[in-house]
Amino acid sequence: MSDNEEVIKRLLDLEKSSEVLSSVSYQKLSLNANDALCEVAFDTKFYTLDELNAILKDERAKIVTSMRCSDLDYETPSAYFETNASYVLNEAITNKEDVVYVECYSDKYKILKIKNL
Repeated sequence: MSDNEEVIKRLLDLEKSSEVLSSVSYQKLSLNANDALCEVAFDTKFYTLDELNAILKDERAKIVTSMRCSDLDYETPSAYFETNASYVLNEAITNKEDVVYVECYSDKYKILKIKNL
């Protein structure tokens, strides 16, 4: 993380009052399901807010959003990690929860689905 916290907040489009933490999270990803703890699914598509809301309305998994997703009213981590998606993935595995993580930037949304096995 940059030593100048203001710079990183501007780059990440976060509020000045947001807490930004540096962290390291590791996962071993594989296309082989042997001994897997969870399944991770994502695609390359960016979604609009309307498209995203249509997808999330029928979602049964826990929904977690980035701090930057101010138009959504779901659980949000209290601080922003540089590796936020990785943090959410580790939390989902630790808590044995299926999670849909939503990230956004400039009104474009991405989805990461985590399904525990």
